[in-house]
Amino acid sequence: MCERNHTISVGAGTVHIAEYGQGPAVLLLNGLGYANWSWESLKPLALQHRLLMLENRGTGLSSSPPEHVSVAGMADDAAAAISELDLGTVHLLGFSMGGYIAIDLALRYPHIVDSLILTATSAGGECHVPTPATTSSAWRAAAGLDPAEFANQTMHLSFCPGWAHANTIRYEELIRSRLEHPTQPAAWASQYAACDEYLQAGARVESIDCPTTIVHGDQDRVVPVENGQTLNRRIPNSRLAVLQGRGHLSFIEDPATFMAIVENHLIDVASHQPEAPT
Repeated sequence: MCERNHTISVGAGTVHIAEYGQGPAVLLLNGLGYANWSWESLKPLALQHRLLMLENRGTGLSSSPPEHVSVAGMADDAAAAISELDLGTVHLLGFSMGGYIAIDLALRYPHIVDSLILTATSAGGECHVPTPATTSSAWRAAAGLDPAEFANQTMHLSFCPGWAHANTIRYEELIRSRLEHPTQPAAWASQYAACDEYLQAGARVESIDCPTTIVHGDQDRVVPVENGQTLNRRIPNSRLAVLQGRGHLSFIEDPATFMAIVENHLIDVASHQPEAPT
């Protein structure tokens, strides 16, 4: 599959975007510390769509983040990239922190957002169910370690219990991909602080006015499934798919099911769009 790479200037830095396929634009927004390696299993979506994967500053091939980074700032980066690439409007698929970014884009830049697919994410605020103590404790214990040690000690928590052990070869492949362009501790800490700031403030998701599908694994050990259920209650006319026995990275654990949900969402949105005037 042909890959087209873009380096987009944003403020005093750059973000990297990998692009595949043709058709309606679908922009994938990464989670905390994650880069485009995590989307490998979703590349078949490019058979019918223009698939774009954005690496937030400090991850992958993007430049280091500023001293203070925010979810709104990362959303501004994404909006600048959408404009620079002349995409017009896009469907947003946001994972975890990428979901925070997608929500912010839908609220502040509604004219460029066709629809939302939100996975393993939250609106924050007083209804937010926090990361379980076992996960947050593991993160704190590994904070400051080099990227390889951090990944080895914590990444298994992003899958449902037992998945990493049951899928050793695949898990080791993912670790190697993650470490090709590793996220450094300072960048991870900056993004973590941005997430905390977002969750404390909360987002007024009741104002979202575009088709929205929410996907959440019921064994998510990073952003508990209750947060997806709350999003579903608060976002008007949204739909929720709870994936049984899946964790935070449900699109890696079960890509076929996840892609089917995404494809059905995109087909449904297209079928309800008014025809362009002739």
